[in-house]
Amino acid sequence: VEPVDFELLIDTSGSMIGYDMEQAKEAAAKLVNEILDLDVHRLGIIGFGMTVDEVSPLSHQRNKLLLGIDRLRADGWTPMDRAITKGISVLETSKNRKVMLIVTDGMPNYPDKTTESAKKAKQKGIDVITIYVGSGNSGNFNYLKTLASSKAFAFSLQNIDGLADLFQTVVAQYLASARKR
Repeated sequence: VEPVDFELLIDTSGSMIGYDMEQAKEAAAKLVNEILDLDVHRLGIIGFGMTVDEVSPLSHQRNKLLLGIDRLRADGWTPMDRAITKGISVLETSKNRKVMLIVTDGMPNYPDKTTESAKKAKQKGIDVITIYVGSGNSGNFNYLKTLASSKAFAFSLQNIDGLADLFQTVVAQYLASARKR
C-alpha cells in the first residue's frame, strides 16, 4: 500500500459550537483509531475558526493525534483560505501522496481567496476532498464542489452524526482510486 499523508481541516467556527463540534471530534477520533492505518499513512489536523490552529502535525502517533483533536474548540468565523494555505505548507514537502480533507458546515469568509488557495493546493499535487455538513444551503455544497479536485471528491452530509461513517467511505474510496492511478 502506498503511504498517503492526510491533512484534516476541521471547521471550528462559532456555528460548530456544542453538539456539532463534539460529533466532529468523535468522528476525527474514529479516523485515528479505526479508519486510517497509521502504520502506513500519516494524519495531520488543522482547526479553523477564530484562529487557524495546527493542533497536530503530520504523524503516525495515535496519542499525539488524539491530544490534538481534544484541543479543538469552536469559536469565531470561517477562515478556510488560511486553513488551506496552512495545509499546503504542511503537505508540500511530503514525498507521499497528499490529501487535504476539508470538513465545514458553511461558506468561508473569503470565497475568492479560498478558491485561489484550493487551486494552489491542486497545482502542488494535493488532492482536495470536501465534506459539507448541513441540510441548509445547497449553494454551500455547490461552492465546495468547486474546491474539490473532482466532483467525486465532494461529499455532502445532512447530519453530522454520519461523519465517522462518511470518513470511512471517503478514505476507502480515495485509497482504492489511488491504487488505480
